[in-house]
Amino acid sequence: MAGYFWLNIISFDMWYTFKGFCSLQRNVRQREKRKLIYYTIFAWGCPFMFAIFCVSMDFLPAYVNVPPILRPKFSLGDYCWFNEAGPYLLYYHGLRSMCIISSICLSISTALKIMRFKKDTSLCLKDSENNCFNNNKKWHKMAHDNNG
Repeated sequence: MAGYFWLNIISFDMWYTFKGFCSLQRNVRQREKRKLIYYTIFAWGCPFMFAIFCVSMDFLPAYVNVPPILRPKFSLGDYCWFNEAGPYLLYYHGLRSMCIISSICLSISTALKIMRFKKDTSLCLKDSENNCFNNNKKWHKMAHDNNG
């Protein structure tokens, strides 16, 4: 599960980076360290909390009234994993699917923003290249006329 949460974090970080693209930023190293700490807490903390929640549903009396389809039933098997298809689909594939779908949405949004930045940059570059070319052309003509 932590791998899917890291995938989600990477997609979010790309989206966040291009959300408000700004090349002049101060204290980048300190901000990146803080982001890494937050991302690590999220990517490792969410699966850890999820595991605690699932195990507590099996062993704590507070969850006695939970319907059987929602109980992970770790205590029934020989190993620590979901023993029935319902909880396995709900808890593992459901959470995994949410991470993948959100990563896909964030990646598509990032790709669209990159395309928009590329288009805006290319328009600016064409204009500046034309201006630079025209200025150089005028300068060369003036230099040629003065020397000629």
